[in-house]
Amino acid sequence: MQKNLNHFSDFKPHSYNGLVYCCLMHEKNYGGFGEYWCKSETLEDAITEARAAANKYMESRFALGDVIDRISVSERKSDGNTYHVADIEL
Repeated sequence: MQKNLNHFSDFKPHSYNGLVYCCLMHEKNYGGFGEYWCKSETLEDAITEARAAANKYMESRFALGDVIDRISVSERKSDGNTYHVADIEL
């Protein structure tokens, strides 16, 4: 699996500063993972955005059969650290 899924999405940030939600896309059977940074500012919108990004990646020619079955969402807090906030099954 590709490591940065933003390359395959509609959102391609030039900088990750100021972004709140980061999602780890897990391959089926925990074979690997890719990272996706959301432009959304709420958890609900970030989950919707991450699902769309995962589907777009899996439909691309770069996926090579990768199947994302779980997304872990982390939120960046004002202290600069990221904290796990949700797991989503696809």
